[in-house]
Amino acid sequence: MKIAFVNTEYLPVPPTRGGAVEEWIEKIAQSLKEHDIFVLSYDEKRKKSSDKKWHVRYFWFKPNILDKLLLSNYRLPFRRDDSKWLFYPYSLWCAQELKEIKPDVIHIHNRPHFVWIIKKLNPEAKIILHLHQVSAMEEKNLWTKELIASIDLFVGCSQFIVDEMIQRYGVDKSKTAVFYNGLDLNDFPSISRKQEKRLALRLENNLADKTTILYVGRLVENKGVHHLVQAVRDLIQRKFSNIKLVVCGACGYASRHMTPYVQRIYNIAYEVNENVFFTGFISHEKILDYYLMADLVVIPSEVQEGFCLVTIESMAAGVPVMATKRGGMPEIIEHRKTGIIVGEPSAANIEQHIEEFLKNPEGFRQYIAIGRKTVEEKFTWDIVSRNVAKVYMELQNA
Repeated sequence: MKIAFVNTEYLPVPPTRGGAVEEWIEKIAQSLKEHDIFVLSYDEKRKKSSDKKWHVRYFWFKPNILDKLLLSNYRLPFRRDDSKWLFYPYSLWCAQELKEIKPDVIHIHNRPHFVWIIKKLNPEAKIILHLHQVSAMEEKNLWTKELIASIDLFVGCSQFIVDEMIQRYGVDKSKTAVFYNGLDLNDFPSISRKQEKRLALRLENNLADKTTILYVGRLVENKGVHHLVQAVRDLIQRKFSNIKLVVCGACGYASRHMTPYVQRIYNIAYEVNENVFFTGFISHEKILDYYLMADLVVIPSEVQEGFCLVTIESMAAGVPVMATKRGGMPEIIEHRKTGIIVGEPSAANIEQHIEEFLKNPEGFRQYIAIGRKTVEEKFTWDIVSRNVAKVYMELQNA
């Protein structure tokens, strides 16, 4: 079978500049060894326009000056996010490349904008629209009856995303599937197997006698980092002076930019700055060290998360995890079995549950073994790719 993946106009595949969607495409593409795989993505810095690695052929869009002008319309006052023409230079290029490839299945990620032109130039192919964020459903004018009818399968990275498509736009439940995100267990060995390294890292970073709370993610308001920093500040000022909060992340991928929101977080932490450490951006290759140093991971999101990779990374690494009740997170974390769901995002809620952990850490450590087993049984790339391959065959034979 010929299968083509169409990424957004933002980051390249392979994921040389990061990105959860890009990582998903790369891992699944490389795992489908029995098929001919084609990956289309955007990379103006790539010297070559295409390349092949084993059974996967990569194509990269290299915009000309006019393309760059049209694709930069996000800076213009008349930008229309709900217009199918929004990313036209890139989507037209994708459609034309696909017409030459003649794939059996075209798997489009996060961009309903692309469907019309890709379907028009590739009428025989099965079309999959795969959403990873709620924001991909916000452009209501795109979700016409014609769009919905032209898509053969609607995929979400969680059941929450699938349910949102059904409720908002009347998508037929029988035309839906869930493809979870995954990880490689070799990248996240459990703390129980890395005690010597954990002790060395904690000693090296002056955490040997500290209860270390970890945040991993972007420093943007809808991730709720301000709630966590305020909760930790208040706990320290009350009576828990032995806490160290480690904040891993930046306002964007590999960014050092100081935004007003990042400054706001720094201001909240100012009174207890000896207890809060901001690492800046940490690469995927180095993030395990921070999990190994941690006693608790907190995910304070305000946004309705489609799927938060930090949940399964924490569970795989054997660190107790606590998250707000947003989006698909309750699908991943089973409350008081594999972690803690704290309810709605607020500093008070987070503070209350962190205090519970500080008073009874052993009670939280009982979630570690079941959390690791859950990842092993449900969220590895091998398991995810087998599910994806099965759905592709069913779609092709329908």
